[in-house]
Amino acid sequence: MTKKIYLAPMEGITGHIFRRAYHQKINGNIDKYFTPFISPNQNQCMSNRERKDILPENNPGMNLVPQILTKDAGRFVDTAKELAEYGYREVNLNLGCPSGTVASKKKGAGMLSDLAFLEGFLDEIFEKTPIPISIKTRLGIASEAEWEPLFSLYCKYPVAELIVHARLLNDFYSGGVRKDCFWKACEKAPFPMVFNGDIFLAEDAMSEVGFEEGAIMLGRGVLQNPCLSLEIQGEKPVDLRGFHNQLLQDYREEMSGETPTLQKMKELWSHLILSYPDAKKEYKAIRKSKTIAEYETAVARILGA
Repeated sequence: MTKKIYLAPMEGITGHIFRRAYHQKINGNIDKYFTPFISPNQNQCMSNRERKDILPENNPGMNLVPQILTKDAGRFVDTAKELAEYGYREVNLNLGCPSGTVASKKKGAGMLSDLAFLEGFLDEIFEKTPIPISIKTRLGIASEAEWEPLFSLYCKYPVAELIVHARLLNDFYSGGVRKDCFWKACEKAPFPMVFNGDIFLAEDAMSEVGFEEGAIMLGRGVLQNPCLSLEIQGEKPVDLRGFHNQLLQDYREEMSGETPTLQKMKELWSHLILSYPDAKKEYKAIRKSKTIAEYETAVARILGA
């Protein structure tokens, strides 16, 4: 397989520590990594945490695209300009986040509820942003009928790529993805299209989604099976112990105390355990572990020493 595979931004999980360990130990031929969203406010473009996440030295060797979440066009432009100063040559606009706390503020997928406002926002950012803009979007809020006018709006702009999580905001992450909406748009799109949503197996990418026809973005599927991108491309999976141990080591070096490290690793295992359905007892031990030593003992029963 030679088509493009992207790694989705997943808030709280796929930060620079995860990306770096993944790139070093698995390197699933990921063409682009996307950062969890940067959320500028009236006082600053980026928090210290967000800035640390995008620093080039924390993301060696990978093609990284920072994602911005805001409804303020001026703050988007200012943040993109700062990112350009760090050497970035693309930014991604988040119009896909379905979180209630985000959408209620008319950010993320919440911006899709008012196309007139969205049009004014897009007019300004595409006029003033000095580097290309890609967009990650949902199909609308509550009905597939919203997708056609929304897609027609996107077609007015020089979008670098349109990444479509083929669900509505109200779907959240449940129910099937609405593939027909995506493929009909592909027939008319003046820009590259990227499919995102429910790719958990190599077969999902190659047969159900039609991987041969375009780029895909992997999200929760990579957390469940970190070797998914390799399997999609017909390559052999790697031993997960190298990735796991590197990630654990890096979190321990970055964080203060064992508790936050354990929280991060347990969050990963809430996804990863789906690839080990017979390890219920061991997973319970992971969740109950109070120390790194207890955690490592439990993990060794699943991954091996």
